[in-house]
Amino acid sequence: MDRARLVSWCENLIRAGSLKPGERVLVVVDEPLAEEGARLAAAVRDAGGEPRLELWAGKRPLSRPPEPVAEAARSADLGLFIAERPLPDEAAARFALMETITGHGGREIYLGFVGGDLLRGELSRPTPQLAEWARRLLDELEGAETVRVRGAAGTDLTLHVAARPWRTDAFPLGAGEIANYPGGEVFVAPHADGADGILVADLTVPYTVEGLVDEPVILRFERGRVTSIEGGRAAALLRELVEAAGDGANVIAELGIGFNPAVTPRGHIMLDEIGHGARGDRPQHRPLRRRQRGLDPRRLRLLQPHGRGRRPTDPATVDAVEPYSDGTRDYEPIHPRGFDWRGFLKKIWAPIAVVAVLAVKFGAASVKFFSIFVAVGGYALIWGWRFAIGFVLLILVHELGHYVEALRQGLNPSLPVFIPFIGAYVAIRDARIGPWQHAQVAIAGPVAGALGTAAVWVVAEAQDSDFLLALAYTGFLLNLFNLIPIGFLDGGAIARSIGYLRRGGAPARAAVVGVAYAGLALLLVGGMFATHVAQDRL
Repeated sequence: MDRARLVSWCENLIRAGSLKPGERVLVVVDEPLAEEGARLAAAVRDAGGEPRLELWAGKRPLSRPPEPVAEAARSADLGLFIAERPLPDEAAARFALMETITGHGGREIYLGFVGGDLLRGELSRPTPQLAEWARRLLDELEGAETVRVRGAAGTDLTLHVAARPWRTDAFPLGAGEIANYPGGEVFVAPHADGADGILVADLTVPYTVEGLVDEPVILRFERGRVTSIEGGRAAALLRELVEAAGDGANVIAELGIGFNPAVTPRGHIMLDEIGHGARGDRPQHRPLRRRQRGLDPRRLRLLQPHGRGRRPTDPATVDAVEPYSDGTRDYEPIHPRGFDWRGFLKKIWAPIAVVAVLAVKFGAASVKFFSIFVAVGGYALIWGWRFAIGFVLLILVHELGHYVEALRQGLNPSLPVFIPFIGAYVAIRDARIGPWQHAQVAIAGPVAGALGTAAVWVVAEAQDSDFLLALAYTGFLLNLFNLIPIGFLDGGAIARSIGYLRRGGAPARAAVVGVAYAGLALLLVGGMFATHVAQDRL
């Protein structure tokens, strides 16, 4: 069976890119989407294209495209760029990639803030035919010199667009053209001094808060420039972005009118108001863009003044934002509601229940064998399978440190047993163990864990991989946590052994264990600082 038929989001992308047999296709993904990139490349090959898969990777944020990406872009007929975690400071690098591809007549489609779940879910649905809707809107807007946008949330904004071309992403992609996906809008670049009035963003604002904004963000414009940005946390973060970007960041770069009926506004940047897509990242006025994607065009009133040859001298303004009470909003906003403890507990209960069932049905031996696989499955529910495997392997290295040292001491240790979301343990059976032996067995786990994590760190630096750096950071944190001198943790066993050695007449050994303990803790803290990956979207 054709593999492209098995991954419908791939088929949708290939169709949107107007792929022709024999064309060279550059597939670019960031590291979290490496698996999806491989699937897309396979689907391109099945569809008759010649794919080349490259990672958008390096020391982030990137100031220019990675060299393998740039080299492939010089000859690509079609570029498909999917990013789960696009960074605001990489707009220039994305723009450079777009210019390289389109400069020789190539085409590019960009998907930002897209995860595997979204690709396999909403973006795998059949795409509607939107060309006729776009044509009707373009006919209505043709020749307009000013456009007035009004909305129920309080938006009343007049934009000067004389002689600016209106474009759409609903037509088949042609040579030298670019588009976001999913499509379904007409758009225009207003004049840099051509915005007056109030714009209220009540869905999403890129690179601020996750999901929908905490409060409507109110932007006031005079002669093209934003004069104030008011609201809650999203507004404060947007002010910081505009101030940091400097000159040219305080004007509207693009007005987009969305009409894709298959897209429901729900607090996702790409689906609601994509703010920094590859298309239209214009250096002269990049950051502020207004798109209303997924809305019925009949609800967006475009009021064209009778005096088409002149700009309005008294633009309309709105002094307050009125709440939605007129029923024009036919969806329920998904505002952030804090951590979903109920959903989290549902996720972690299943793996723990599996361990209990295995223990009852097959006995303790089965738990030792199956527990590592159950642990991987449990952690994968939260962090994904790649991180889950790495995380469980780091725990295994830690526990093997205890196991090997116990064997070296002539003891009878059990194999490591994993308990999802709690950890793992090695039991010492049928043996009396003194404080000196106990201290060595206890500290051997964090030492082995630190060495294993350091190896991940070395590979991360060699491959310039943020994913592996994040895994290494987690490993260092895990082993440092185990050194906390309380109860059942390794730190508690070490602290008790130090006390027994001091009181038992072996202060020198107690001092050796104490120095080793403190030195290991400092090294782990240093490792955490060295492998920390900054999160731009938190």
